[in-house]
Amino acid sequence: MRSFLRVIFNSPANDKRGYILRRYIVIVLCVFVVGLAQAQETRKLGAGDFGVDVGVSASTSTLGVVWHATDHLVLMPEVGFYTWNHAITASAGAATVNYSGYWLHGALGIYYEARLFKAAYLDIGPAFYYDTEPKYNVDLSTDTYKYTSLGGELDVVPKFLLTNNIAVYTRLGVQYFSTDVQDTTTGYEKLQTGFNVIDTTLGLIYYFR
Repeated sequence: MRSFLRVIFNSPANDKRGYILRRYIVIVLCVFVVGLAQAQETRKLGAGDFGVDVGVSASTSTLGVVWHATDHLVLMPEVGFYTWNHAITASAGAATVNYSGYWLHGALGIYYEARLFKAAYLDIGPAFYYDTEPKYNVDLSTDTYKYTSLGGELDVVPKFLLTNNIAVYTRLGVQYFSTDVQDTTTGYEKLQTGFNVIDTTLGLIYYFR
């Protein structure tokens, strides 16, 4: 999902330089929209506001909804996906083996929202997630693996209204995870728990109001 767990467990990942580039692009876009938001006059977000949310990070793309249960309580359930393709060549002159797969994600964020100024808001609170990759192969092995991860995180979510209906946000946070990587061919399992910094996410919300 929004974590580096794929790297921790040596699962296929995108090229490192491309990964870093995407993170820098997200940060630059966040800085840009902060400047835009300061110049806008928009109607205050409050109880009953509802919207759809699209998010993207270096590790996943998500689709969700945003519901303002009260003036300060915001619920953000989401589902996500991640696809990958990884090529390995065992030695010079050997055939290249291509691996591909997908990774599914679900989460619920429960945030306290404060209005900072004009069109700028700050959401703070916990989020709970579940990730799984039902089947994949790696490192020229004929074994099949299954990956699952669940946990919680503390998020900080700056949000900016560009118009009365459109908002952008970025999500930062620290995550506690519990993961299970199972070799379904041999039955061997690798369990791990710990803390991690989540991927920077850039999101777009459309409010129906």
